[in-house]
Amino acid sequence: MSSALSDELRDELLDRWSEPHRRHHNVAHLREVLAAVGLLADSGLVFDRDAVDLAAWFHDAVYDVGRDDNEDRSADLARERLAESPLRDEVARLVLLTKTHAPADGDVNGAVFSDADLSVLGSDPTRYARYAAAVREEYAAVPDDVFARARVRVLTALLEGSVFHTQAGRELWEDRARSNLTGEIRDLTSPGTIKTRTRSSSDDPGGPVTTTDIEPSEVTKWDPGLTERVMGWIRPLIKGYHRAEVRGLDEFPPGGALVVSNHSGGLFAMDVPVFATGFYEKYGYDRPVFTLSHDIIFTGPTADFFRKTGFIPANHENADEALRSGGVVVVFPGGDYDVYRPTISESKIDFDGRTGYVRAALNAGVPIVPSVSIGGQQAQLFLSRGEWLAKVARLDKLMRVKILPISFGFPFGLSAVLPVNVPLPTKIVTQVLAPIDIVAQFGEDPDVDEVDAHVRHVMQRALDELARERRIPVLG
Repeated sequence: MSSALSDELRDELLDRWSEPHRRHHNVAHLREVLAAVGLLADSGLVFDRDAVDLAAWFHDAVYDVGRDDNEDRSADLARERLAESPLRDEVARLVLLTKTHAPADGDVNGAVFSDADLSVLGSDPTRYARYAAAVREEYAAVPDDVFARARVRVLTALLEGSVFHTQAGRELWEDRARSNLTGEIRDLTSPGTIKTRTRSSSDDPGGPVTTTDIEPSEVTKWDPGLTERVMGWIRPLIKGYHRAEVRGLDEFPPGGALVVSNHSGGLFAMDVPVFATGFYEKYGYDRPVFTLSHDIIFTGPTADFFRKTGFIPANHENADEALRSGGVVVVFPGGDYDVYRPTISESKIDFDGRTGYVRAALNAGVPIVPSVSIGGQQAQLFLSRGEWLAKVARLDKLMRVKILPISFGFPFGLSAVLPVNVPLPTKIVTQVLAPIDIVAQFGEDPDVDEVDAHVRHVMQRALDELARERRIPVLG
């Protein structure tokens, strides 16, 4: 990222992109545009990456629904904030280009930026449906028939000629974009498709009288400002109490990536905090780290906190949207089976036969980034997963719980989840491995089991190496 985007300027722009009236033109859209710029750069296109990235940050920085000068005011903001940068005029020009998305022949910067801004049109049908719904919500005060006519005119114009201007953009998004656009036009011209509900001001005194029934996706709830503050709060615990190290981040790929990790530590698993603090420290808060998580953490008063700091319910739809938006998604295929493995087996990769992560990476078209950690399973002495105990207590029948782990720790000694022991200050080391491009290594129609076996083999080899380095339990 250009040095012109200082921390102070980035925070100001993120505040603008996070304004409450935004539904599509928000931080999620910014992330998608930046990720799309990265994909076009990876395709071999040569352009001014700094200028285009800065244009992405500024292009909807000023956005008021219903005004026709948002681009002009965003360009003016770019000129003002980049007054000392040699990129000022080019960034402002690119921002103004979003009025038409019609770059001149030979305008490579303009073609790349236009394609990245429109890349959402070529997203999967579920993501496109959310995009179209969010646009409708931004214009909720506009009557259905008026909105439909105007929207159809815009979509029809996009279908005249190629939607995308670069060859890479056309290969990535053109076919799906034309299908999505055609489908939306069909829906808009079908009677009764767009539904709004009118509510009295007593429903929401601070909101508009007319709105649409749109539930924001889990991915859009990530709050970079809150996440940065939380990382600051927990870093002393991670770096001090657990003396954590994260190695191998230099090779981390741009754009969406699926981090596949072993899981350690039982009730107090530190894998995500250790990885996230290391990742954000190196790459900043432009790209979120999402964690696919059990539904139980999204109940109760802390649910919003978890959502805003990157935890999303573990399902294929959320994983796909997060990955396609350019996010980093962390998944623990072994789940509870892995996190409560006996300490004597701490250096064993065992996903209990689960391979769904391979399909998630394939569907989203992103690499798998294997990651292994050691030390977490020494936070206490894990004796058994307790499958037999779960059956004796009939938890498998009553609560669909297959394990009731048994451990020994401080200060209560023997525990079957309860009483809760305090984790020991064990040193945790995380090694991030080289990304795996599934299609490049295994072909267009890979054998999922073969890919899974390869991933586990690579992880086991790395974990064995970390185990050989470890001299003293807990101390490292």
